[in-house]
Amino acid sequence: MKKKIIGLLFFSVLFSLNSAAQDLVPMHNDKGQFGYGIKGSREFVIKPQWDDAKPFNDKGIAIVRKDKSFGIIDKSGKAIGKSMGYSLIAPFDGTDLLLVAEGGKRVEDAGKIKSRKSICPYGFKGSLSYPIDGAKWGLVSQDGQFQIAPKYQEISSRMENGLIIVQLKGLLGIMDINGNSIFDAVYDAMTPVNNQGIAAIRNKKTQKWSLISKDGKILVDEDKNTSYFYQYRNNHWGTLNDVSADSLLNNRMLWFEEDRLMPIMTFSSSWINTTHPYIAALKINNKKKNPSSELGIYDLDGKEVIPFSAGLTYSFVPSEGIAVAFRDKQCGFYNIGSKTFTPVDNRNYLPFKNGLSLSYSKNNDDFYLVDINGNRKTERYDEVSLAKDRYVVRKGTHYGLISLSGEEIIPVECLEIREACEGIFAVRDNTGAFGYLDKNGNIIIPLEYADGSNVVNGYAIASKKMPGVMKKLSGVINLKNDIVVPLEYEKTVATVGADGRLNVWVRKNGVFNIYNMQNARLTPTKYVDMEMADFGTITKNQNGNFGLISGSDEIIPCSLGEADDVRTIYAYMLANNIPSVSSSEARTISIRLNPDRNKFKINEKIGDNYWDF
Repeated sequence: MKKKIIGLLFFSVLFSLNSAAQDLVPMHNDKGQFGYGIKGSREFVIKPQWDDAKPFNDKGIAIVRKDKSFGIIDKSGKAIGKSMGYSLIAPFDGTDLLLVAEGGKRVEDAGKIKSRKSICPYGFKGSLSYPIDGAKWGLVSQDGQFQIAPKYQEISSRMENGLIIVQLKGLLGIMDINGNSIFDAVYDAMTPVNNQGIAAIRNKKTQKWSLISKDGKILVDEDKNTSYFYQYRNNHWGTLNDVSADSLLNNRMLWFEEDRLMPIMTFSSSWINTTHPYIAALKINNKKKNPSSELGIYDLDGKEVIPFSAGLTYSFVPSEGIAVAFRDKQCGFYNIGSKTFTPVDNRNYLPFKNGLSLSYSKNNDDFYLVDINGNRKTERYDEVSLAKDRYVVRKGTHYGLISLSGEEIIPVECLEIREACEGIFAVRDNTGAFGYLDKNGNIIIPLEYADGSNVVNGYAIASKKMPGVMKKLSGVINLKNDIVVPLEYEKTVATVGADGRLNVWVRKNGVFNIYNMQNARLTPTKYVDMEMADFGTITKNQNGNFGLISGSDEIIPCSLGEADDVRTIYAYMLANNIPSVSSSEARTISIRLNPDRNKFKINEKIGDNYWDF
């Protein structure tokens, strides 16, 4: 019986210790040194000895810092890996991994880092985000074990498919996220991955190029290529630089036929809403006294579209059988069907759509549509804006809407016309009345409002001038012109979340309130102003400080002195995968990013806004 009691007591003590270990949280003493103690208690389990300490993760490890050195510990306080042997430990590109650096020296100017090589043609930053010269970089898993040993001069962020680029002794290689080598570090150059997922890498020793896919497969090995320039027959050439716009992946056989591989030309714009891929090749005349070149264009099957005999020296991508092109310095339209070149005025021209091209002057102040012979088919306009399949036109201070064929849809008599969403235009007539019309000029919402926002998921913020009220009052309407939120507020801000739910804030008596869509109840907030931005909703409190809401969540509290600081902090959060920050964290980041922070002289007074405590 006693043995059982002792056993139960031992199990109970062990259980309580484990529970306590699970509840360890960072704590600091009166000297500002951090250690770990039991949650809800002031008693230290791991003695205070660090300048900073992060909470333990689910795997039971935590990051600690002393001065400029970082370490990883377990819940007994024991170091994992090198004890305080890292010059940086940071989150890695939205993964569960940690980016670590050994050695190196922090520098103020990242451009002065001697060990740096531009290894990020993919647009990722990785270790390039941190100004530490001479460090060796690697990746550590959540349990503190090396995924990639810290031996690389640089390491990129995780690419779309989980691959990363590493630099070793000045050469580039590719690894997967688990530390397996896909391509050894023997390459001295690498192109960006194009939109079909193809890149080129050059072997430094052989100076030959390979074409690879974004998942690390070789499409064309270096033995099939003699140089970076791919030869077409005898004297036609192209360079892989131009492949970044599009690729020949859908015609894979062209990659393996060296004499048919040429650069690609594309044109893609929302108003045309399509991409026209073609292959462009140059025929070079290397005469010393009169060097010249001629252009030939092929489709993706290698079929000749515009022959070299056309004498073109430059061409934009063909559209509807017509290419805006040049013969020497003469601009014209090359008709692919009739193989004829029609000279036109040396202006700017967009690719043809519905048989017409938009022509505009070099100064961007004279616009009209022309046919395939260069004849003007519409009036002249001072400005033209491209919608999906319409043109918003302006003459002087008045606006109108025309089709791509030049037909007038809304006369040039309005004070404002803009595309509020695809196929719907916000219109203010010459009396100042505001409403919404479709792309054919039909009324969707009558012109009975004073103002209105763009349309998002079928909702728009609208305002009216009410009798006896000096200011316009606003609310929310839908495309049926139903009043979703009454037009009775000083200001209305609305967002639509990823779940399609409408989030609305309204200002009443100088204070913003959360508007409950179910019962119209108002819940006061601390905000006195809110402004929509492309990255969220900027907020302002009574103290004049700014913050940020994303969706319906406050991710930056009102703690910043300038609205511009919000964008800066948000960009930093995105780059470092930080979902939200506290007021003190936001201020600290803002101060550290302030370029004037370290420019004070010894005899100068440092303003309060430059201190992070």
